[in-house]
Amino acid sequence: MKIIYLNQKIASFKENWDSQFYTLVIILFITKLIYTYMVSDVIAMKLGVGGFDKSFAQMDQLSIVSALLIAPVVEELLFRFHLSGKRSHAYFFLISLAALYLIFFEYWFIYLFTAAVFIACLMWESKKTPDNPLLSRPFYLIIFVMTAIIFSALHFVNVEAENKLLALFMVIFALTPSALFFGYVRYKKGLKYSMIIHSLSNLAILSLNGLIYH
Repeated sequence: MKIIYLNQKIASFKENWDSQFYTLVIILFITKLIYTYMVSDVIAMKLGVGGFDKSFAQMDQLSIVSALLIAPVVEELLFRFHLSGKRSHAYFFLISLAALYLIFFEYWFIYLFTAAVFIACLMWESKKTPDNPLLSRPFYLIIFVMTAIIFSALHFVNVEAENKLLALFMVIFALTPSALFFGYVRYKKGLKYSMIIHSLSNLAILSLNGLIYH
């Protein structure tokens, strides 16, 4: 019976294996690392923006556990749960706006306006196509990109620069490609896979930072 069960599991794994998707993920992962070390980090250094060189050597055990396990799970739930494409999940985009408010609270009126427009568009879509549980493609893409930018902007607290506007621009410039990548994986395969990729990305960055910068 155990052999039969194992054969069934292997057959199911082979059936669900998407070689084209995983090949693309590997290519995108490597491209993301090249972008980080040959583009965004180089520009950040030239502009005097710090905070992109953190490695395991500078972290305590709790910080390492957080970076590799806790942060990927929490951040994917908060910032990419709503990227399923389902209209019922889209309302959780408001959590991303609320998180942004906690960092840049002085611009509360922008978040309030954005939330109002978002809810109005969502209600309009629901009324226009009540039998379709999915978001329209244009609306989904807008939410997708905005989520990536918000996710990146929230890492502003980790960046070191005298000019705060420059620091904000740099963190968005540096992290948005990664955020788009995680969002793509989440949309295609689900949160579990985006959490794994997010964790592997943190592992790769912290390891390479130790080799390159320290």
